[in-house]
Amino acid sequence: MARYRYKALRMDGTCCAGTLEAADEQSLLEMLHRRGIYCYEYRRTEAENGRRTSSRVKSDAIPPFCRQMSTMLGAGVPVSRALSVCGSSTRDRSLGRILARLNETVQKGRTLSEAMAEMNGIFPGLLVHMAAMGELNGSLDRVMAKMADHYSREAKLRKKIRSAMTYPAILLVVTLAATAFMLTAVLPRFASLLSGTELPAFTRFLLGTSAFLKIHGLHLLLAVLGLLGLGAWILTIPAVRLEKDRLLLGLPVVGRLLKTVYTAQFASSFSLLYASGISILESLDAAAAVMGNSYIRMCLGQVGMDLRKGEMLSQSLERRRIFLPVFISLVAAGEESGALESILADAGIFYESESERALEQMVALLEPCVMIVMALVVGSIVIAVMMPIYTMYSHML
Repeated sequence: MARYRYKALRMDGTCCAGTLEAADEQSLLEMLHRRGIYCYEYRRTEAENGRRTSSRVKSDAIPPFCRQMSTMLGAGVPVSRALSVCGSSTRDRSLGRILARLNETVQKGRTLSEAMAEMNGIFPGLLVHMAAMGELNGSLDRVMAKMADHYSREAKLRKKIRSAMTYPAILLVVTLAATAFMLTAVLPRFASLLSGTELPAFTRFLLGTSAFLKIHGLHLLLAVLGLLGLGAWILTIPAVRLEKDRLLLGLPVVGRLLKTVYTAQFASSFSLLYASGISILESLDAAAAVMGNSYIRMCLGQVGMDLRKGEMLSQSLERRRIFLPVFISLVAAGEESGALESILADAGIFYESESERALEQMVALLEPCVMIVMALVVGSIVIAVMMPIYTMYSHML
């Protein structure tokens, strides 16, 4: 038996969380369903032998692993031998140890998906589900190739998001550092020069701020770091994180970008699962588990409850307003035509490109805004210092 930590919805729509022991993930879901609880997120907290769960496989390591497995399985190499080759060829020691453990389990008679599932959430749930379906229909090599493409696109998008946000973040840090330097190192040198001179209110404010930072700067820094730590801890509270994720989706520019990203993620994951033969409810469960937004995961849990009552997927998604309206129309068209999986697959690719385009547009707007703020802050300090000096020297002439 393994212990699982879960988050779920009761029939009245209220959230609940807890821990439960079950033989496997399917048993966990069935136990909760019998209690009238719909689970939208779960993970193992410890292994069967009582050891703590190992760290997850790095997201950047999954695409090459899936690609290698696909190539070797397609060439007729046994799963155990393929895992051995992947483990010995990787430069990531952590991944090598994980694959060695995975291979040991496979050699004991487990299938690849069963071995992955027994490793306490180390591998993504989507990959485990897809591997299981590939084993059932004898297309594990093709499934691994699809997963390599899927995770490669996800990794590419994450990399673009990180690189796009790096430059504005650097500009912001430089602005704060330049402001702190001018207030603590430059302004104090002018304080004695400007003493006895009638100063503008803004200049007096800056000199007062400079004196305060000289005395209490370290305490202020520690207080800010403490508040940041407190804020990070508060965000670990499920209810707070849920509300934070809900508010983020409602922001004017950032919210639409996030909805585009999550729409692409859901469409790609759901279409892969549904096209492989998994039922719509199980596909929804697995796709919800990989979403990076707790509010969306909760809403997808409610969608699952609606589907069990006989409601259409598009109708339930439309009420939740967690994805883009055009995507909901595509889902409705797919349900009417019976081509839901192909429409969602195309939608996933389309919204991935839309995510990249929206990200580029946001960064194009953000960079000049940060530059303007930087110029205003530094320029205001320079003007506040130079104006009294200019006035003083003009009176001396």
